Amino acid sequence: MIYDDEWADDVHQHRLEAIRKSIRPVTVEELVKLGAERFPLATDPWCERYQEFLKEHPRSNFYLAHFYAEDSEQQVEVIYCSETHRGMWFLPGKGMGKIQPAGLAELKEIVGRM
Repeated sequence: MIYDDEWADDVHQHRLEAIRKSIRPVTVEELVKLGAERFPLATDPWCERYQEFLKEHPRSNFYLAHFYAEDSEQQVEVIYCSETHRGMWFLPGKGMGKIQPAGLAELKEIVGRM
């Protein structure tokens, strides 16, 4: 299925380019504020994981980027911690997840060129 593979690569390249253009250092304070906006319920399991991650790494360097999801035209936010080489994505109001190893490697490369 060459067409599907090419389409996936195009989408992937589009997202990477958007991340390269939008990525910036972000403070823990900004991330706490973002978390409060994204998780209005403190009992949300993702809220708990998010808050734990920030508490575990209060002095780490974090980066924030975004891109638009082609299928929904909603902004996806990406948070990356360079010291721990961990990251997560948010689709506000829809979901959240961990960034997988291939994506982490790309973020590491992007941040390394800043």
